[in-house]
Amino acid sequence: MKKTYLLALACFLAMPFTFVGGGFIAVLINPEWAIHTANYSRNFHLLGALKMAFLWGGFGLTGILWFLLCYCLIRAKRRAIGWLAFAFLGPLGLPVLVGLSDAEPSDGDAWQRFVQRMGLASRIAFEIVFFMAVWTVSYEAMVLLRNLLILGQSMTTGMPVAQIVAQQNASSGMWAFTEGNEVMFLVVLIYLFRPPAFNLLARLRGAIWP
Repeated sequence: MKKTYLLALACFLAMPFTFVGGGFIAVLINPEWAIHTANYSRNFHLLGALKMAFLWGGFGLTGILWFLLCYCLIRAKRRAIGWLAFAFLGPLGLPVLVGLSDAEPSDGDAWQRFVQRMGLASRIAFEIVFFMAVWTVSYEAMVLLRNLLILGQSMTTGMPVAQIVAQQNASSGMWAFTEGNEVMFLVVLIYLFRPPAFNLLARLRGAIWP
C-alpha cells in the first residue's frame, strides 16, 4: 500500500479524537470557576474564550484533517489537484475520490486490476449499488448501536426502555447530530478500507489457492 494512502487512513483515524476531544475538553471548562478569583469578570471571559477555542479548534482541526485525507487520496492515485474540490462535499464526495482510477497502480494492487476490467457502464452501476448499500448498512448499524446502548442503559440503571427513549426524543436534535456523524463515519470507514480489504482478501485467496 502506498505511503500517501496510509497517511490518508491515519488522518481519518485521528479525526474522531480531534472532533470529540475538542468538544470534551470544552465541556469540562466551566467559566464559573472564575467566581472565586479576584477579577471575576475578566477571568470569566477568559475561561469562556478558552472553552470556545477548544470547541472550535477541535472542529477546525478535524476539517484540516479531512482535506489532508482527500489530498493524500488524490496524491496516492497520481491525479490532478482539481479533484480536491470534491472534499467540500464531505462523505458524499469521498466515493468519487476513492473511486478514481490509479494512474500508477502497484503490481500487487488487485483492486485496481478488478475495477479496470470493468466497462464504464458496469463500473457506474457497481458504484451506485455499492453507494446505496454502504449508506443502508451504515444506517442500520447506527440503529443497532442505538438500541444496544438503550438496552445497556436500561439494564444498568433499571430505567424502562420507553423512558430512556422519551428522554432521547426530548433532545432529538442532539441525538440526530450524533447519530448522523456515526453514519457518516461508517460510510467513510467502509470506502477507505475497501481497496486494502479487497487486496488482503486477494492475497489470502492466492495463498490458499495458488
